[in-house]
Amino acid sequence: MTFLNINFPFSNIGRTALFSRAILRLTQNRVIRGPFKDLEYHKSIDSYGETLTRLLGIYEKELHEIISQEVVPAGFEEIFVIGGNDGYYPVGFARTTSAKIITYEMNPVFRNVLEKNARGNGVMDRISIRGECNPSNLKDSLSPEKKSFVLCDIEGYEMVLLDPAKVPGLEKSWLLVEDHNFAHNGITEALMTRFGHTHHIRGIVPQLRSKRDFPKSLKCLMWRLFPQHFIDAVLSDCRHPGTVWLWMVPGHS
Repeated sequence: MTFLNINFPFSNIGRTALFSRAILRLTQNRVIRGPFKDLEYHKSIDSYGETLTRLLGIYEKELHEIISQEVVPAGFEEIFVIGGNDGYYPVGFARTTSAKIITYEMNPVFRNVLEKNARGNGVMDRISIRGECNPSNLKDSLSPEKKSFVLCDIEGYEMVLLDPAKVPGLEKSWLLVEDHNFAHNGITEALMTRFGHTHHIRGIVPQLRSKRDFPKSLKCLMWRLFPQHFIDAVLSDCRHPGTVWLWMVPGHS
């Protein structure tokens, strides 16, 4: 059948749409593996890149071990997700921990889908959805008396927000931060200086995606329909050069 030929005459846009519809149908909008396996997840906007990698369980795979082996079993009282987007992390943590989830998201469209995903997973009562996060309101919310974890992905504003001189509760919090050095040069070095005397710090760099990351249960069908280079491109997280995550655990003296 000609539609099974990997050189079938679709444009990249048409091919991406077909690939996306196939993944959404095969996964039934549930994450199929990773730390948030079985999470019901719906996309925020008419763009499929992050949606597909989340459903396939390979989104930010570099963080999976930290999340599943260190964050989830740690017994945090509160988890702050700053940059909650459409709910993948806030809802995922609500399903896998007993912590109170506080998430900040400025975009009202994302907040609406975040609430939809929270309700769809039955955890809306566990999540506080807020708008803008700044040093003042984070200081008021982040108690140094509670065991707290902060996940932060805010496109460079971490340079302003994550300052223990402005937010003292950060000194005793566990932090996982995506550093957007392309947005503000020197973020990683600045955060390491700010937290180096209170935290053990480990840097994590992005990894390339390839067909090896694709779930085995779906490979046979998708390999027949789509060329390898196309799948590799679609599954990429498309990180900017210079992106680094910092995993910071309090206790350094």
